[in-house]
Amino acid sequence: MATARTIVYLPYTQDTLDPRFVTGGRDFLLTTARRAMDELRNANVPSAAFPGELLADVIPPEVITTLAVIEQTDDEDFLEKGRDAFDEVLSQYGLKREEAYRYSVSSAKALGAMQFTNRHGNGTYSLVVRRCPGAQLDSNFERGATRLPNAMKAAVCLLDLELSQMSSEIRSAYRTNPEVLGILQSPPTMAARATLQSFIARSTAWASSSASCAARASSPRAPQSPAPVSGARKPLWCERSAFRLTNRENSGYIEKYQRILSLFD
Repeated sequence: MATARTIVYLPYTQDTLDPRFVTGGRDFLLTTARRAMDELRNANVPSAAFPGELLADVIPPEVITTLAVIEQTDDEDFLEKGRDAFDEVLSQYGLKREEAYRYSVSSAKALGAMQFTNRHGNGTYSLVVRRCPGAQLDSNFERGATRLPNAMKAAVCLLDLELSQMSSEIRSAYRTNPEVLGILQSPPTMAARATLQSFIARSTAWASSSASCAARASSPRAPQSPAPVSGARKPLWCERSAFRLTNRENSGYIEKYQRILSLFD
């Protein structure tokens, strides 16, 4: 009982869905992510994926910010409500700030806003702590995963570590358009790295020529029936051939990530 603390739980309701909370949540997440980046930059933490460069210079804060929203957006809510589902999550961040989703626990025992796991006490989170010592991450999993600034730094490190294991072509595509290939940060897509690498290899042309894709999309001759990522409503239609992801969690994440990017431009 000596370590017990009072927790005020305020569930989402329509009464709290105020546009000011939505905007405030977006600004809060971006500010928190940028502060996390500043800490990494001040500590001169190197990038594992891009030797000779600082970690804070290769991962945009907007990419990490999206994860804090996507991980708390229910798939069914997203399919039903679209962008409104993101606004509901952002409103919680605007209302409760760092306490929002701090005590969120998934069925897979993923903790906090960023939904880190640490299987048997020696999983993903512990790996990041070991492999990214310069970030000075909290070694205590429950504390580190539930404190947003620390969890965001850990997410930056994890994305960089994942990129370091990708092919040189994918890393090059990421530098061309990091926001698009920031999808690598997803825990479920990390678990299916071979599948994801194939997907990214096929979508590299889109990632490196988004301006061309936009021009094609506005053309009167733009295709009416895009080639989809399986299960996705808003596909990467610039791809000439469809690529099927068999894991629904992967395809659902991809769809949410594509839809959320514009919120943090």
